[in-house]
Amino acid sequence: MNVERLFPLPMEKHVLRHFPVYGDYRKYKPWLRDEYEFRCVFCKFREKWYQDGAAAFHIDHLTPKSVAPARAADYANLAYCCPRCNRVKSTRTLPGPCEEAYGRHYEFDDDGKAIALTRLGTDIIDITGMNRENAIQYRKQMLDTMVILVKQAARPDAKAMELLKRWLGYPDDLPDLREQRVERNSRPEGAATCFYVKRHNGELAEIY
Repeated sequence: MNVERLFPLPMEKHVLRHFPVYGDYRKYKPWLRDEYEFRCVFCKFREKWYQDGAAAFHIDHLTPKSVAPARAADYANLAYCCPRCNRVKSTRTLPGPCEEAYGRHYEFDDDGKAIALTRLGTDIIDITGMNRENAIQYRKQMLDTMVILVKQAARPDAKAMELLKRWLGYPDDLPDLREQRVERNSRPEGAATCFYVKRHNGELAEIY
């Protein structure tokens, strides 16, 4: 287990697997959970690392509603975001993962700190507050813990593997996107390959 695997930042722009249409942006949450693999698009913290899981996570408007009210319910303008990043970002604008490959602009070091690689990386880190001291400490704590658990699980150690699945497994409440009623969906094939379906078909890894 290394920092790149625990906090993976894409080196290519994200290509949307889903594109449902609703009039109310709050209805997109199941889709965004699946779209961004149950992680915050900015800091890569996972739902499973929060006591309330998905209920704690927010939908962020990359371009705020106050700036672009016509894009308030535009799926391409929405991101899945942990409460910390969303609260600090507030109403500021950032390019989305479909516009920029975040891994080309910042990375995380072994001490849990976000390191800017470009000016945009500096902006993303500052605007989301990723280098708040408590965030750095928690990131370092998670990395150190997972390294130990991986070593223990390789022995093999059943308890260590159980804990790894608890921390790094997919959520229990995966949304079945096939059952979501939408006004329109220009990429309906995405629902047929959502993580719920993969688990049902036995295609989902125990940890990711």
